Amino acid sequence: MSLITAIEISEDDPNFREIYVDDEHVARVDAATVALIQLKVGSDWAQEQSSAVALHQDQQEARAMAMDLISRRMWGSQELRSRLIQRGVQTEIAELVINSLLEDDWLDDAAYAAALIRETTRKEPAGKFLLREKLALKHISSRISEDAIATYANEVPAIERAKVCLELRMKKIDPRLLSVSRNKLVKAVIRRGFITEVVQDAFNELLSESS
Repeated sequence: MSLITAIEISEDDPNFREIYVDDEHVARVDAATVALIQLKVGSDWAQEQSSAVALHQDQQEARAMAMDLISRRMWGSQELRSRLIQRGVQTEIAELVINSLLEDDWLDDAAYAAALIRETTRKEPAGKFLLREKLALKHISSRISEDAIATYANEVPAIERAKVCLELRMKKIDPRLLSVSRNKLVKAVIRRGFITEVVQDAFNELLSESS
């Protein structure tokens, strides 16, 4: 049976420990992991200990990768999980890292969904269909997406938001050509995620207000 013969503080980083088994260097492990899996001089070093060290090392590397990504911008939990896997992290390791980041409040899907909606509607309002599409692309769960969309939609009625979209486009058109351009305007605003009836009503209200 192999034994741990030395655990030394790393010269280049005091937060890490160099593990020696039968006087041969076998691993460099962070101090927290050494304490967590109870590595001690004189303890047995079998497959169980070796696997535990490898698992924790993989987790630490994946977490460091995730933290680097988080430092650059906001991420949704499933979006970040997919990115880690794309970068070569094993699925089970990615799951463990994402769960730990959620528990530590480094990830917040509800806040991320709200931020995505703000970005999508920064220049002009949007309807529910477009917002659902944007959030789905970021792998936000349907429950969180619907809650975030409802919060946004409750702030201003859909018809008022559609009117803003129409007004932005109508400013670029000669007023005398509005009736000719109606279908084109309506279709453009429908592409912003509004249902046809809402856009038609918004257009009619704008016409009546301007007459």
